[in-house]
Amino acid sequence: MNIVEKLKEVLKIKKSFKDMIESFGGKSTDDFSTYKEELYRYFVEGDFSSYNDGGTVIIPDDITGIKNSAFSQANIKSITLSENVNSIGNYAFDNCGMIKEINLPNNLSLIGEGAFSDCPYLKTITIPNGVSEIPNRLFYQCTELQTINMPSVVYSIGNNAFESCSKLSAITLSDYLNGIGTEAFKSCSSIKDITIPDNITIINPSTFDSCTSLSAVTLSNNLEKISKTAFYNCNNLKSIVIPNSVQYIDENAFDNCYSLTALTLSNSLIKIFDSAFINCSGLKELTIPNSVMSIGIGAFMNCTSLSSLTLTNSITRIQKNSFGNCSSLKELTIPEGVTKIDESAFSNCSSLTTLNIPRSILSIETMAFYNCNALTTINFNGSKKVLDNIIIGDDNEPLKNAHINFAVQDDTDQYPNALVSEVNINDGVLKKADVLNNVIIPHSVTSIGDGAFNSCGNLKGITLPNTLINIGNYAFIYCSSLKKIEIPNTVTHIGDFAFQYCTGITHFNVPDNVTVIGNSMLANCSSLTGVTLSANLTSIGNDAFNSCNRLTNITLPNTLTTIGNNAFNACSSLTFITLPNTITSIGEKAFAYCSSLTNITYNGTVSEFNNIQLDKTKLGITLDVQCSDGTVHLGN
Repeated sequence: MNIVEKLKEVLKIKKSFKDMIESFGGKSTDDFSTYKEELYRYFVEGDFSSYNDGGTVIIPDDITGIKNSAFSQANIKSITLSENVNSIGNYAFDNCGMIKEINLPNNLSLIGEGAFSDCPYLKTITIPNGVSEIPNRLFYQCTELQTINMPSVVYSIGNNAFESCSKLSAITLSDYLNGIGTEAFKSCSSIKDITIPDNITIINPSTFDSCTSLSAVTLSNNLEKISKTAFYNCNNLKSIVIPNSVQYIDENAFDNCYSLTALTLSNSLIKIFDSAFINCSGLKELTIPNSVMSIGIGAFMNCTSLSSLTLTNSITRIQKNSFGNCSSLKELTIPEGVTKIDESAFSNCSSLTTLNIPRSILSIETMAFYNCNALTTINFNGSKKVLDNIIIGDDNEPLKNAHINFAVQDDTDQYPNALVSEVNINDGVLKKADVLNNVIIPHSVTSIGDGAFNSCGNLKGITLPNTLINIGNYAFIYCSSLKKIEIPNTVTHIGDFAFQYCTGITHFNVPDNVTVIGNSMLANCSSLTGVTLSANLTSIGNDAFNSCNRLTNITLPNTLTTIGNNAFNACSSLTFITLPNTITSIGEKAFAYCSSLTNITYNGTVSEFNNIQLDKTKLGITLDVQCSDGTVHLGN
């Protein structure tokens, strides 16, 4: 029997190391000294995954720490830890399929990632007051966990910490809590109510995804953003008040919350992203605040009980399927200022009888009012002449069959923005037009299509209107003579490769309504020295600034979560960068060949930085990251 096997036997009896030595036949003090170090090394670093006694393990008093994976997959029913244990390593008790109870010592101050993950029979646990951080995956798939007593000092709950704890019915969050990780409570299907402490500013992706019993949520008064799928499939949630601090509701945030009947939106809300409230079939009334500038694709699609809708005058465009299949909507007023109603925006609103249209409308796209067959009356705030200038796409027969009332009978009436009929600059329409030197885009234009000005090598100046919303992929690629471009604040989307190889541009401003910098958007802009990023930016795409070799510094906003592969590759003049603590992932070679980069500062702790998804050996750079409480080394 080897030393490890013998040790596994004596673990069942609470003994000191000296007693253990005697069990091995040691007789002298020298023997004890010789064996103690070896025994301790085996205990704290040895593999007990094959330990198959099926009973109780008692940890000796001499042990102060349980190392990584020490009992992973061990066949034990319970374990008693010495009061001297102050740390439990990563996945220390992972997948202990029989364990029902663990008594954690009062001296415990550190619990590692996934320490109790996949312990399906663990029912209750008390976390000692010395523990201030709940790490990633700590109780992942502890499907029988019903009760957890959490200290009031906990300031952080990691990613997937309680995911699939399907019998956990109640949890009280610490007032000191300032971060809840991605999918932290996903599929906790027994939780009925939750109060988010006021230190929380962001609800991360899928935090409460599929909490199917969740009926009441009180949100933080300082909340700024509700991320994608945050409350996806919370189909018992009946009402929610979005505090006035919230500016962004991300994709599918409340998707399939079909019991939601009452919704109060923030008065500071700027953007409702794609499918944010799709399938909220119980929602009856909706008022969009005046602060909202953009409602995403399919944002309220399939809200079949929605009978009252009030839109804001700040909206200039109603996007594709925004209110599709809202079959209870009877009357609709499109606010003044809206210039475009996208494809299928109100399709299958089968109860709609009255439509009020402003004279600012320039385009109603294909199927925008498809199958709105109950529509009998259209009230148009303008003359017939203005209406005739509106571009109406195919499959909008209800608009043609309804009776139209005109607010203005004078045929001389014109709306200023209706002087041109086209609202889009189509894909590739001016590709390789070398004769272009200076362009002024009229105020009717809302979209510049893919490759519209591709390879216009002599284009030196362009003026964009404050009606512009979209700049397509490759829109200005290879416009090498373009030295300056002002992007209006109305723009919400700039496509991939949009300004790649615009080698004359020296400075670029990304408007605050843009949340994503696309792949290679400003790559190979060799004269670019400065960039002002959107204050609401969440993602920088792959190769976004690749080979911008004169870019010296850049300030990343506190909303940023993702930096893509090669994002700043070969930015050889970049000397300084600060990473916000909202970052969740950094791609491969993101800073490769940044030969002048000597200082990276991270606005968070070492522990928080280590939770970022990245391969430290594949960033293409060797340097130290200065965190608030220490340093992290990147590279080999």
